[in-house]
Amino acid sequence: MREPQLADFGLSTADIETIKAKGTANDRVSSKLSLWLIAGIFGGGFLWACAHSGNYGVFILLIITTMTGLVAIMIGFIPAVIISMLVAHVIAPLHPEAKILRRYEKAMSAFKAAWAREQVAFWQGLSGPALERELSLLLQCLGHSVHLVGGAGDGRVDLLVDDDIIIQCKAHAKPLSPAAARDLLGTKIHRGAQRAVLVCTGGFSRATQEFANANKLELWDVQALVSKQRGVNA
Repeated sequence: MREPQLADFGLSTADIETIKAKGTANDRVSSKLSLWLIAGIFGGGFLWACAHSGNYGVFILLIITTMTGLVAIMIGFIPAVIISMLVAHVIAPLHPEAKILRRYEKAMSAFKAAWAREQVAFWQGLSGPALERELSLLLQCLGHSVHLVGGAGDGRVDLLVDDDIIIQCKAHAKPLSPAAARDLLGTKIHRGAQRAVLVCTGGFSRATQEFANANKLELWDVQALVSKQRGVNA
């Protein structure tokens, strides 16, 4: 998968700077409106307090003025939020440049997510359930029908692929011992599965590899997962 370029979307660095400058200008407008609203409410409260200075004590007037100021600040934020939302979700999206920029950002986000899945660290950092989910998505992208079975009472089958392939996933940091392979072989025989795959992000011990080879079990380590993901991204 090739990294998206600005030129692919008819954009340049100057275009990005222009779009950002427009966004900054819109933010300034909303900020100024809020400040004017706050000043107006506070000023009105202060003038009212001065007009009634003969009816109330100075202490009461200070409290009223302070409360008016606090209310003004709180109310002032409301239009700022509303205007920012209107600008971000209604006005800005109407500009052709903004639409193109969103398409570029979406493509870049998809590229980064795909690239991350090609890294060994991504797969090694997954928990057991997360590994099952990610492998399920990967196999579906490769055109397989996948049923996520994993959980309590899964019968040592985490994924059922194309109705005749059973997969057991192990998110281990160290090479897997033959015990898991022996368990998977028993499950394969019991279910009459055509293929059985043992997946471990920590790799497999030599004894496990020898047992798997002798009993026609497939072993997928993290490099195998990365290779399959690169096949999807190609």
